[in-house]
Amino acid sequence: MSRGERTYVSTAFVPFTRRRVDAVSDLLVDGLRANGFHAERLRLPVDVRSPQAAAAAAAAAALVDVTWAHRMIEIEFPCMQLLHGRAASWRVRGGLDCDLVPVADGGLGLRQADMTPRFDRDWAEPGARAGEASVLAPAPAGVLTDHLTRRGVLATDGTGTLIVSLDPSCDAHAQMLAAAKERSQMVTAPSGASGPVASTEARLWEAVAGVTEGTFGAIHVVLPVDADPVLVAALPAAAGALEVWTTVGTDAASATDVVRLGSGASAEAVIEAWAVFAGELVP
Repeated sequence: MSRGERTYVSTAFVPFTRRRVDAVSDLLVDGLRANGFHAERLRLPVDVRSPQAAAAAAAAAALVDVTWAHRMIEIEFPCMQLLHGRAASWRVRGGLDCDLVPVADGGLGLRQADMTPRFDRDWAEPGARAGEASVLAPAPAGVLTDHLTRRGVLATDGTGTLIVSLDPSCDAHAQMLAAAKERSQMVTAPSGASGPVASTEARLWEAVAGVTEGTFGAIHVVLPVDADPVLVAALPAAAGALEVWTTVGTDAASATDVVRLGSGASAEAVIEAWAVFAGELVP
């Protein structure tokens, strides 16, 4: 095997947004390069505003010539439709998954049973929609911290705290936290979170997308106590060292730190874990 061969991490091209799937892709590319592979991103235009548009996007992806690539790691629709002889699928949370949804009158056979057998590996992150043959594979820690560090919003030598309230019921507690800090910025999730999943995590990524000021030494996320239990349970193992996560009760009086500052994975540990994971994912 020649490590100089081109390995591509393919995602949909969704302009003017900062998505979790792109943050995951950045970490995968760096992890592949740490293993000595020549790794790059590949982005495919997509339109999923209607079943007909999704079907057209799938058909267009199937017609793209990717024979020049030696390996493909495909992590969302329509990249699953790329026809390549050496590909792995890893479906991640927040990624487009129209290939798993019946498309009326599409006539393209967008069925999971048709898709999964052609991959060397077909993995799914917990919380993402899985195919019939998908094996669960959790993402290593630090996705949010790494993404915000790349953007200059966070830094290990930064000062102050970026405070994110993910629900109006959390705003009062977030404001109290901001008032207690010498330097802070508070942002709230948009009232109408977009996309197929208006989930807690989707609201978080929309909330931090517009942050341009930095450089903070921590991000403190405040979410309702009844938020997605799968997400909350995964937080201690998924957080980076610069993250704090607090759940707030319905009466806004009870607050519990799910993740304390410094308890998450260090930057060095994140880099190492993603390098190991990316190496395992290579088809």
